Amino acid sequence: MNAARPRADYAEVARLLPSLVPDLHAHLPGPHRAPALSGLVDAYTAARVAAKALAGPDLAQVASRHISDAAAALSGPEWEGLAAWSRVQAIAQASRSRAYAVATRTATEIGGCLDQGPVAQVYGSLHLTASLAAMALGRPDTAQDHVAEAAEVAARAGVVGPGHGRLWFGTAQVDIWRTTLAVEQGEPARAVEIARGIDPSAMPESPSRQSSWWTDVGRALAMQRRSEDAVRAFMRAESLAPQRLRSDVFAREVTADLLRRARREAGGRELRGLAFRMGMAA
Repeated sequence: MNAARPRADYAEVARLLPSLVPDLHAHLPGPHRAPALSGLVDAYTAARVAAKALAGPDLAQVASRHISDAAAALSGPEWEGLAAWSRVQAIAQASRSRAYAVATRTATEIGGCLDQGPVAQVYGSLHLTASLAAMALGRPDTAQDHVAEAAEVAARAGVVGPGHGRLWFGTAQVDIWRTTLAVEQGEPARAVEIARGIDPSAMPESPSRQSSWWTDVGRALAMQRRSEDAVRAFMRAESLAPQRLRSDVFAREVTADLLRRARREAGGRELRGLAFRMGMAA
């Protein structure tokens, strides 16, 4: 599971979960209760990500409730915050306003414990998710305020590596989110400019996160009508985490639009190959 989740290998996650979850539950009554609960948080997080990508928000919300149960048993603000962050990821697609409310409320509740590294990582991650929700709600100034808060915490925390809950919170993650926000705001030129200063390989153990960033770069390039560059960015994302890119709703929408454009312009062999691997008629 530790290898499948960072690669967004949803098929492997689905293969492992039916045996892994019962095994972890079997260890709850014994002396290894805390590691088993932590393992359940990881397992259900992998399930939430896969469910959201493949089956929609309903199953993702079921997984997030299991995460909340395990996190509550572990107790502590770092687990409370991680459970809330996971819930935000599960509900954001259905309700940006609810996602924003959960993220900001929880960040306020745990904000007095930022001297604890794991809490600071979750706190900063909640502000990043709040920024995206605010941008989607048409509140760009509020979104930038949340990014600024996350950036300040990241600069102090100095986290390198996956960190608590494999959130990968740090300055590299904040920069990646700035790219996403520029895309969501409809500012592709700014997104591409920000992207030029980012090295996604700063998170070498998370090809899924790198793939997500390349997907946003591709979206920005497509908005600039730089079709070939957009396809190359998507193919880079695909090479890092194939299942993630091929199931990404935004990547699929952009690819469909690029495909229609290519048909009119009679070109795009690489694009047609990408569309084929996404299950689209090329």
